Amino acid sequence: MGFGTYNNSNLQIAAIAPMYEIVQEHRPESSMYCVYTNTDVSEEKGNHDHVFPLALGGDNKFCVWSDKQFNHDIGSKIDGALANDPLIMLARRHADARGHSNTPPVPVWKHSEFQGRPVQVSWGDEVGVWDAKSNKYLPPEDFLQKQMQSTLRYDYCVRSKFTGKVALGGGFFLFGNTLLTTVDCEELRRLLKAEDVTKFQTTLIADDPVLKGRWPNDITGFRILCEFMQRTTFIALPYATGVAFHVGVLGMYVGSIFCPGDVSKLKPEDGEAIILGPGPMERLPLRKLGEQFSAFVDRVKPAKAAETKD
Repeated sequence: MGFGTYNNSNLQIAAIAPMYEIVQEHRPESSMYCVYTNTDVSEEKGNHDHVFPLALGGDNKFCVWSDKQFNHDIGSKIDGALANDPLIMLARRHADARGHSNTPPVPVWKHSEFQGRPVQVSWGDEVGVWDAKSNKYLPPEDFLQKQMQSTLRYDYCVRSKFTGKVALGGGFFLFGNTLLTTVDCEELRRLLKAEDVTKFQTTLIADDPVLKGRWPNDITGFRILCEFMQRTTFIALPYATGVAFHVGVLGMYVGSIFCPGDVSKLKPEDGEAIILGPGPMERLPLRKLGEQFSAFVDRVKPAKAAETKD
């Protein structure tokens, strides 16, 4: 499956501490450092950034210190854009993943058409069709068993930028200051502001045909790991020439990014996974996650074999 070979003899798994203790553990000498802007940020101008926002299965324990304005901007342009992606919204509804407002997630397909007129289709507890022309919801008998068309816009730039943002924040959370001298963090910062993500030296894949051919290794195994637990997943795996990060949201694979660099000083040396919502945050060796998946496959095989026999 392409998980790779892992030697876990030197890996130490720290107990999960309260958020302020975790953030302090990974701050440089200046205790108010923002890895996203590479600047010291005062308490008045900063706050804690959820590496994954709550609406995407994030956890209050998985945070880093951030410039408040940057956090606001990225929360709208990247985090918010992905959280409102129609396909991601389906996963959010299934997991009941809510943001700070605690509003239940309802997928809305805005670019839809019914009988030649524009409508919006919402997928809450019941299907709703809002007619733009009459400015009201249609009664179910008007649209049930009838054909509608919806157009979904797939934004691979947002997925790539979100993957880069999680790699930068999550990598700093895991590796601390060593990340700053191991990989080109400045390129990740430029990625967050880029108009065209295909022009970066950093190898990217975001489950998109434009970027798919640029990944040097088979990522099938990591994609499966991001999907099979049906939870938000962050995987970091050092290689000889850099670090790979894999990102999944609520059981949906989002993207992977490879950051070239000298990994000789990174600790832990083996892969790590952080598993988030729905459910409590877990931090475990990648090897352990692979073992859980293998055990799951072993349980499923007899059931599948029995179904085939019948």
